[in-house]
Amino acid sequence: MLSIPAIMLIYPYLNTPTRGVHTLVTSLDKAIPVVKWFVIPYVAWVGYLTITLIYFCFKDPALAFKTILYKMVELVNRWVLLPKRTLKHVTENTLSI
Repeated sequence: MLSIPAIMLIYPYLNTPTRGVHTLVTSLDKAIPVVKWFVIPYVAWVGYLTITLIYFCFKDPALAFKTILYKMVELVNRWVLLPKRTLKHVTENTLSI
């Protein structure tokens, strides 16, 4: 279960100006006001996922392993492959829904 935080240590080396930093901020994103209280659902969601994974580590270790492995592959795929293929075409004025 500690593999996900460990793999997150790689991210700062992948998102650097030498590799190309890409932004997905659009004019619509800039028009939406920031509401400080919206952080509560996000923090609750991360806690819910963590508690669920811990539960499955004891209840069904095979399912927990598959879920963690899938999440790790998804993170690496998003960080390594996605910026090279699609994000370089996204600009600040583009809205991709």
